Amino acid sequence: MNMAAARQWGEVGDGSRSLQTVAAYTSGGDKLHMCYTFDLLGPEFTARHFRRCVENFQSTVTDGWVCWAFSNHDVMRHVSRFALREADRERVAKLAISLLASLRGHHLPLSGRGARPAGGGACLRRIARPIRHPLLAGLRRT
Repeated sequence: MNMAAARQWGEVGDGSRSLQTVAAYTSGGDKLHMCYTFDLLGPEFTARHFRRCVENFQSTVTDGWVCWAFSNHDVMRHVSRFALREADRERVAKLAISLLASLRGHHLPLSGRGARPAGGGACLRRIARPIRHPLLAGLRRT
């Protein structure tokens, strides 16, 4: 994609046209391999919200690939945002990673320490080997 086209579409996190920008940047197989979406970074932790985000993505980005995340360096970690009580933290964490892992696209689980990916930043060294998460141990790809 040339710079003129990039300036036309803007940033991926540009509010109301975010998914249109993801579609423009990732469709056709000749541009970016995937884009990060900000749709799950808010405070809402409901089935209705997740369904709406996934349906909006699927109807808008028909030929592209997305990276889903509940947390990044700009927002409070998702377990802290979503767990209403301390006793709920482990259940919320398990539900969140299970949900992310079930979505079409790439998922980015983050640790609670800074903006480093789970695994202490080893993600880039393991590009050929996916990060192993304890909750996904024993699962095999089919």
